[in-house]
Amino acid sequence: MAIIAAPTVEPLAIARHKSDLVPIRGPGLEFVLRCHSAVNAWSLLLAQWLIFASCRGVSMTMSVAKISITQSATLVGLILHNTAILARYAAWRIWNTKRVKRWRRKIVFEFMVVVLGPGNLFIVLVMWPGWILLGIVVWSVLGWVGW
Repeated sequence: MAIIAAPTVEPLAIARHKSDLVPIRGPGLEFVLRCHSAVNAWSLLLAQWLIFASCRGVSMTMSVAKISITQSATLVGLILHNTAILARYAAWRIWNTKRVKRWRRKIVFEFMVVVLGPGNLFIVLVMWPGWILLGIVVWSVLGWVGW
């Protein structure tokens, strides 16, 4: 519950109090208010111009970035293509040297000795190409019988 009390100061005494700003309100205050309004309008115009300029700058920066990314991707692709051509050429040149041909012949000879040598009948049995023919025959017979 609130206690209602009468004001201690008379309302007429408050209304009679005069401000010190009233005499200044003449032409001096009018000039200050007009300057303040002009500065406010110019600052708003400047802020709008700066926002437009920054957006334009960001747009131009993005355009330049897209162009430079495209050009650098094209350049990297060209470099990779030329590197692949050079690597293929170098590999072919190495593959056809006398030393590599001798090594290839030795490896083929060793493989044939291991595969066709004595005691390795299991490898010959596994690598026998006739297994493909036998598989086709068995598959067709099972299909004909109905399995």
